[in-house]
Amino acid sequence: MTGNDGANALAGAGGDDHLLGGLGADALQGGAGNDTLEGGDGADTLTGDGGNDIFIGGAGNDMLIGGAGNDNFVFADGFGADQITTFDSNPAGGGQDLIDISALGITAITFASGVVVSQSGANTLVAVDDDTITLIGVNSATVTAADFILA
Repeated sequence: MTGNDGANALAGAGGDDHLLGGLGADALQGGAGNDTLEGGDGADTLTGDGGNDIFIGGAGNDMLIGGAGNDNFVFADGFGADQITTFDSNPAGGGQDLIDISALGITAITFASGVVVSQSGANTLVAVDDDTITLIGVNSATVTAADFILA
């Protein structure tokens, strides 16, 4: 399902949906399947619910809400200041969400110098160049290179 240049509200159903926003501030709701949610440009809100979902916020300051399942959050150059809620960094807890920064050229060798992970109040702040990812309610001590997909 594809939106337009306006502020789109798109909702999937129980299957494996692919929702693509557009240039506006979009609200995308995946549903119960293994969904792919692409916000495009703009300050988007992407909600996955159940399933192993893929989130691609795009440019703009996005809110990414994972839900149950093993979700992947994909980032490329100029993604902005995004926030992720319900990020699961603990594989022993029955799930493992991942942050995909492979498009940024970060490797295992350059991870320590290219990615800064720090505590900011009750949240974890991940800084890559001029862009940031805030992991809402996540302790930075639980976030390691194993939580990232690298180039």
